[in-house]
Amino acid sequence: MKKIAFMYDFDDTLAKSDSMAVLVKDLFGYELEDWYGEANAFASKHNMDPILASLYFAQKKANEKGIKLTQEVYKKYAKKIEFFKGVETWFSRLNRKAQKEGVEIEHYIISSGIREMMVYSSIAKHFKKIFASEFLYDETGEIVWAKHAINYTTKTQFLYRIRKNKIQNLSDLADVNEYIKDKSKILPYKNMVYLGDGLTDIPCMKILTIYGGTSICVYKEDVPASKELAQKLFEDKRVNYFAKADYSRGTALEKLAFSLIEKVAKEE
Repeated sequence: MKKIAFMYDFDDTLAKSDSMAVLVKDLFGYELEDWYGEANAFASKHNMDPILASLYFAQKKANEKGIKLTQEVYKKYAKKIEFFKGVETWFSRLNRKAQKEGVEIEHYIISSGIREMMVYSSIAKHFKKIFASEFLYDETGEIVWAKHAINYTTKTQFLYRIRKNKIQNLSDLADVNEYIKDKSKILPYKNMVYLGDGLTDIPCMKILTIYGGTSICVYKEDVPASKELAQKLFEDKRVNYFAKADYSRGTALEKLAFSLIEKVAKEE
């Protein structure tokens, strides 16, 4: 059966804002801008990867306040994540369309955000795999250190993992670069779709744009700068399409997704 993969950034692409926003405000008493301001300042001071700095900062602040960042904590706050209009029914609608067209469809998340916030979200069940930054825990549930820190450029490895179906063992860096002679075992770029919201997604979107896949930049209708960025990325040929982040039935975004599924179905 023909297959198509839809890959999504999470924060500001599916979720209306950073998925950590509810946690840092309610649990730590920070506004998101101040939280990342301090974390990024720490990263700059130590010439450190911003994602690792963010994970360290979360652990540091939790320790200072005597808070344990357990799975139960993430489960509680993940329920508060707000999604763009139509997101929670989007996947079922695309699945039905794919089934009707005789196409196998898979959904993935590729995000720099904290994985636990996504795993416990209301839409987690729709994804074959969620690739995101996460902590390593000991047997008591205490954080040991970062397990995965996914930044803007390391996101791209997951395009290749999905393409080659090497998505289980993330500790094996050799398999993602393995040369596969039988091209029938590789998902064609033209059957890969990436949705993101801007600068942090450019490496992934650019790869698909170059190699014949489809990249879509979504923007917030009520934020002029968001639309301006999406339009600029389109004009610079870094993305194939840009559309309002409205996943409702009958929207431009749904029509585009349906047309991509139909295109795969019609290919010889």
